[in-house]
Amino acid sequence: MEPQTKAIEALIDPIRRAVSKCYIAGNVAGTVRDTIQGLFENLARSINKYQTDITAAEVLSGYKEVIVEGPQNIMTISKLN
Repeated sequence: MEPQTKAIEALIDPIRRAVSKCYIAGNVAGTVRDTIQGLFENLARSINKYQTDITAAEVLSGYKEVIVEGPQNIMTISKLN
């Protein structure tokens, strides 16, 4: 990166982190509601779309894998990816 870009990024990153933390902390109820609603909607869509012998347990097993692996994958992603 160019020196100017690094300098701007160094100034913006702390502000970006603070805003993200405040936004997430200020909307806990919405976060929980949207997460649960999204899980149920995607579960229903998965079962309805494929209309095979897929069961709710199999879809939830997929969610479990994403939830367990997700944070680890997020931590390994860099700006170059």
